[in-house]
Amino acid sequence: MSSSLYDVRKIPGKGRGLVTRSDVPEGTRILSEKPLLMIPNNMSNEQLEARLARDLKALDKTQQRQFFSLHNSYTGKYVLGGIFKTNSMACGSDLSAIAIFPTISFINHSCLPNSHYNWNDSMGVQTIHVTRDLSAGEEISICYTDSGSASVRQAYLKKHFGFHCSCAICSLSATHRNASDARREEISRLQDAFESTDHASSKPEEAFFDLRKIVDLLNKEFKGAAKVPEADIYCYAVQLSLFHSDEARVSVFAEKAYKALLVCVGEDGENTQEMKALIDNPASHGDFGSLSDRWRSNRCDAPRDRGFDKRYFEDWLWHSVERVETEDLSDHDCPDFGRG
Repeated sequence: MSSSLYDVRKIPGKGRGLVTRSDVPEGTRILSEKPLLMIPNNMSNEQLEARLARDLKALDKTQQRQFFSLHNSYTGKYVLGGIFKTNSMACGSDLSAIAIFPTISFINHSCLPNSHYNWNDSMGVQTIHVTRDLSAGEEISICYTDSGSASVRQAYLKKHFGFHCSCAICSLSATHRNASDARREEISRLQDAFESTDHASSKPEEAFFDLRKIVDLLNKEFKGAAKVPEADIYCYAVQLSLFHSDEARVSVFAEKAYKALLVCVGEDGENTQEMKALIDNPASHGDFGSLSDRWRSNRCDAPRDRGFDKRYFEDWLWHSVERVETEDLSDHDCPDFGRG
């Protein structure tokens, strides 16, 4: 079981895993795979066992062997369900189905993953994208759990997958691990606050302040490899700017989101093309101006990255300065201003 990009190998202390055969650049789709089995979510143990017994009979002998070769971290009488739950992944943004995959299921966990899994609905496959440059011989990893403190993550992983995580984050000294916990807890707090309040309409400047803080924390915690949560934050910023008629910032944030989405889900991933379209046509979205004209602007009103530092541009972008002088662009085409 190998490709030009990876091999399936035994990993000390982890069972089998995927290891790169050569250097792999950030954003590479290293694997796309159809489900071995897919079932509706939220079945009882009895329903799951019966459904799997039925569906396994429909598979050929090779596929059946692939299923039974997978690890089972659960004890008890529900053997089929145990294998399935240990190796299953959600499919679709609505989480309505879960599935296992013959090769992707071998990818091991890290709390500081170097890859991201995503269900591509248009192709009916699970994709794996590399979220930072990988060196030859490096193990490919994804994250099995939502971010939280190390103790919360360890408890979840032990309960559902039967192992104690010894990744780079969980192996830090107590001092550095506590700092990591504090960053992750603050990220979760800020995200929860953003999603549970009406700051988008009543206090959008505060919402932007919190979103910028999340991006800063993500960069510190994930060393620049947090393309998935970064894409979410930039999409939030796009939405906020749309609500208040701000074409200039919609365009900039849409490009940031597009570049992040290219890395973690690919050109054909969900939302990627939507963000790409908004770069040049911010006012085309149905939500444009739906709350106010508070920050009405044209796409060309963003300051050009000529003669001012990047920090100044970022302060303008996140509404951290009250007023920024913009260049008169009336006699020029709309520029490609310093974004990234």
